Amino acid sequence: MSQPPKDEYFQPEPLPVVGEATSLLIPEGAQGPQTMQRRLWFLLPLAGLSISMVWGGVLQGLIARQVPTFVAQESAQAATLGVVLTVGAISATVFTPFVGQLSDRTRSKFLGRRNIWMLGGAIIGALTLLLTALAPSTILLAIAWAVALIPLNGFQAAMAAVVPERVPVPVRARFTAMNGMAALVGVGIGAVLGNLVGVTPAYIVLGVQLIVVGAVFAFFTRDVEPPKATPGETVVKSKFPGIRTAPDFWLVFVGRFMAFLAYGLATGLTLYALRDYFKVGDGTLKAAQTLNGTLIVPMSTGLLIISAIAGGFLADKFRRMKPFVIGASLLFVPAALILMFVHSAPGAIAGLALLGFGFGSYISVDGALITMVLPRLEDAGRDLGVLNIANSGPQIIAPVVAGAVVSTLGFGWLYGLVIVVALLASVFVVLVKSVR
Repeated sequence: MSQPPKDEYFQPEPLPVVGEATSLLIPEGAQGPQTMQRRLWFLLPLAGLSISMVWGGVLQGLIARQVPTFVAQESAQAATLGVVLTVGAISATVFTPFVGQLSDRTRSKFLGRRNIWMLGGAIIGALTLLLTALAPSTILLAIAWAVALIPLNGFQAAMAAVVPERVPVPVRARFTAMNGMAALVGVGIGAVLGNLVGVTPAYIVLGVQLIVVGAVFAFFTRDVEPPKATPGETVVKSKFPGIRTAPDFWLVFVGRFMAFLAYGLATGLTLYALRDYFKVGDGTLKAAQTLNGTLIVPMSTGLLIISAIAGGFLADKFRRMKPFVIGASLLFVPAALILMFVHSAPGAIAGLALLGFGFGSYISVDGALITMVLPRLEDAGRDLGVLNIANSGPQIIAPVVAGAVVSTLGFGWLYGLVIVVALLASVFVVLVKSVR
């Protein structure tokens, strides 16, 4: 595991007094604080692991196990699951910027604006997870999960705002890489929990661990306050970032949207591609599942973690973000070319492994890049919530687009589309001017 960087980026670690907040130290021309608490190096990734356990457990196991209790017909279960998850994705897309803005406007003397939202989001999120576990029908399951996503995304929005507010720029890429790695581990742990433990007990475990981690983070880290206007100074009104006033913000948004869309298009139908296009094993879905579960997923995940750590370290070392984000996007191109032209199991393994390697580097460095194009740190929760749409939006669009392309043109054309979208992702990042 990477070690915290040199001492000049850190401040001493006295335990925070409940209710104590420190002023946000942002010298003119800087893009973030100059010091940070050492314990953030551990506690923020722990919070990321905790919320990712919820995503992995619910999305990769629990809801899929609940649907058959309401829908007996097997042929209708997949479609029903898709509807429930789509309703949830729409809820996340709509409400994340909203709860982020609420955390921006919170002024709590008790714990501070971000910490209070992480604690409150964890507690209310755990209660709504229990309601999701006890949903008695498909409709109520979809509603309960959509409602649960509001406090859960409140937790995540506040957590995301911690990075630009409390982490110095010189260590930010490494920091976001650690967060990304923790999130991947959390998804894996949650998926195991969601598949192997009883439905209601699994929901309870996920909720309890979220409350514990949220409380530890809230009470053992020091929140920050936006600087107060001095007498005679006008308070700047919070304005939504516009294309003209914040062009780099929207360039990064579109670039991230395209990158996540390219990755979703390439991986969303992997099992069917292994069966129908690469014809692995005896050409059955079971053979595709075996190859995917025993080799492709572990290999691509391992490479994703390695590249995330390496990308974050190198970006910090060379003090450059854009070249690594652009390079990671461009790695999707040879990966898609392999998938397009090598119709065999080795082709699928090599292409998907390279795709995972590129995506790992992308999410680590782009995670730092997005914190450096925020128009105002005071609105970080709202604006990072808007940028989160670039993550959740492709989750809604990619399955629909991929299904339509494959059903009409075939997998070869799908991988060709991945190349086009990945190239567009890199072009938009090239146009960013405020970050090197």
